[in-house]
Amino acid sequence: MLAADSLAGWFLDNPFFLALVVFTVSAVVVAFVKGRALDRCLKSFRGSPVRIETFGRPPIYGTLKVGRDAVEIEFPAERERAVSRLVYRSEFAGLKAVVRALGDLDAAAEHRRARALRLVRRPPVWRRAARWARNALNTVQDAVQDSVRLSLGRLKAEAQGLQQADGALGRAGAELTGAILARYERILEDLRGRRVVVQLALPGGRDESVVGVLREYTPEFLEVWDVEYPVAAGVPVGGRDESGISAVPSDLGLRVRNASEKTVRIERVRRPDGVEELGGGLVGPGEVIEVSVKGKTAGATLECGFLSPCDLILPRPAAVVRHRARDE
Repeated sequence: MLAADSLAGWFLDNPFFLALVVFTVSAVVVAFVKGRALDRCLKSFRGSPVRIETFGRPPIYGTLKVGRDAVEIEFPAERERAVSRLVYRSEFAGLKAVVRALGDLDAAAEHRRARALRLVRRPPVWRRAARWARNALNTVQDAVQDSVRLSLGRLKAEAQGLQQADGALGRAGAELTGAILARYERILEDLRGRRVVVQLALPGGRDESVVGVLREYTPEFLEVWDVEYPVAAGVPVGGRDESGISAVPSDLGLRVRNASEKTVRIERVRRPDGVEELGGGLVGPGEVIEVSVKGKTAGATLECGFLSPCDLILPRPAAVVRHRARDE
């Protein structure tokens, strides 16, 4: 006891070393907590087969691994050279969507997903209570930061030299509560588990809308489940793919025939010299439509997709919840 008192007295008599200890401890704690804090939307797709869609580039297929500052997409085993692709946080703004097709999930993953969807649509009392408690903490986040700061700086009143650590203590409290607590948005919180219409802003001033169940939200992403979304397919102009989609040149640009049993969405034409977005028109089973194309179609590939049930992670602020949809 005497040794502890003498050590405390020594620190109080040497405020520089006391401030140094506070700096070090707070930095270690913040680094540990922030290093383990993952985006909740991305975390729910961890280990799933996904398709990463970006604007103006081919999609990336693989299994998703999630870190704090980047995601890694592990390629299928048949790839020989690169075995994965990293997408860093600074590149998230260029994402269109992270897509998880339900048809790609195994039985165990389907079971986990069904349970997660059931819990968000009809949460038990204990989950509602836990969510309410976390949201209450978010509502009073400033007070929580002050409490953390007070806990870290409890010796400040006894040591004038600890004033030097005041700024570090404030930053540590803010970063700790920011890592531990989640952003609370009252409107989105009320819409969790309900069907919503999400509007996604695309390059060139175009918009695209998807309808699904809002499962989660974070400052960077919206997570929307049970969305009818196109599973990508490529059709060479002048040819036909195995699913029954054909595209041939016409006076307007392309004549697209859908001989399959599913609705197809027209995405873009990809040429050796670039990509031309086509606006996402729909072609029903047995239908033929004319698609206006500005550039040449010789040697091009028509990229389209069959509408299939998928889960999406959409980047904010390009993606916004625009309407509440009617529950099915």
